[in-house]
Amino acid sequence: MAIVVAAAVSVPFIADPEARMIGTGLFLSVLPVFIAGLAEDLGFDVSPKKRLFGAALSSALAIVVTGAWINSSGIGAIDVVLGVVPIGLVITIIWTSGLCHATNLIDGMNGLAGAFTVLAAAGLAILAYTAGDYPMVALSLVIIPAVLGFMLFNWPGGLIFLGDAGAYSLGHLVAWLGIILAARNADIAGTAVALVFFWPIADTTFAIYRRRRQGKRFDQPDRMHVHQIVMRWLEIAGLGRKRRHISNPATTVVLLPFMSGPIILATLMPEHGGLALLTFGLCAAGFVTVYILGTKFARSRRNPVDVVRPVRTVPVSEPHLPTEGEANPALVVEVRDDILLMRSGPNSYWYAFVRGPSGTWRKLDRGFTSRDRAVRSAMRTRFRNRLSPIQHEHAAIH
Repeated sequence: MAIVVAAAVSVPFIADPEARMIGTGLFLSVLPVFIAGLAEDLGFDVSPKKRLFGAALSSALAIVVTGAWINSSGIGAIDVVLGVVPIGLVITIIWTSGLCHATNLIDGMNGLAGAFTVLAAAGLAILAYTAGDYPMVALSLVIIPAVLGFMLFNWPGGLIFLGDAGAYSLGHLVAWLGIILAARNADIAGTAVALVFFWPIADTTFAIYRRRRQGKRFDQPDRMHVHQIVMRWLEIAGLGRKRRHISNPATTVVLLPFMSGPIILATLMPEHGGLALLTFGLCAAGFVTVYILGTKFARSRRNPVDVVRPVRTVPVSEPHLPTEGEANPALVVEVRDDILLMRSGPNSYWYAFVRGPSGTWRKLDRGFTSRDRAVRSAMRTRFRNRLSPIQHEHAAIH
């Protein structure tokens, strides 16, 4: 929330009146997706479909207030299709809504989504400067200090987090900066702008493919995002699971060159739509190759990456915390750091417990129909009560 507010209050101080007008409309358009994300952060059960609707509503509002949409890609054959206004409007809403969710999905390590946002805003500012579009330069640069201020507290220690509200809002803002930039400047190819957003697009697209291939819903969580695999590499290399407070922020540092590479390439070919599209394809091929090799390496080691692991069983009756000597295969118990999940059978409710600094456990006051909801509620409870710093892995459970 603080990032959006900080960037928004900076807009009236921009010297260029055109930039102020565009910025005011853009920040107003973020409200629907911001509210949807904030409701999820506060513990309300906002389904992925409802959040997607919020993102689509924000995109539709952005079209109205800015008058911009995707009408050119820099590729002749594609531009013929985009020239049909209804098609261009639909593609714009799908594209920007998808980037909102993609930004949220990469927000799995301290500083990762923030670092990408800074890199993307800088790349768009360079493209705008190349085209001589100084209002868009100013608007792109407004985002950077607001995010850097947040990152002082988010990286490396994870003292605060973006949450769904922050991640969705940042995704919306940078996505629309790119849309507006390409719409205002015929010499900026749409595919070059798309290359700026390669990282979240590649990670999210491959996640959807991976889940579909495994017979899962596309929105079903897993622990196989790139940043999670990289963190596993670091743990295998010697850090171990007990030093996750180091491997978590270190993962962001490792991924910085890979996130910035496509952005740098995009700034070198702003007018060359075909070359930018070819570069996007080559980056995608490299992404998939490295991912496959990386997952094979991680799986060849002990303790594959899992969100939680079954560790022991306890008697059924009323859900309660396990003690030594209690053993009964009828009750499933899963633990992760200071969160414990319990249920008595495949058709029963999940119950969640959160452990405080004194070692005492606190039971959440209701049961949950799904394990994912129990995990989300327990993580929010631990965050709100400031029981302990935790790794922000909410993107893995959407």
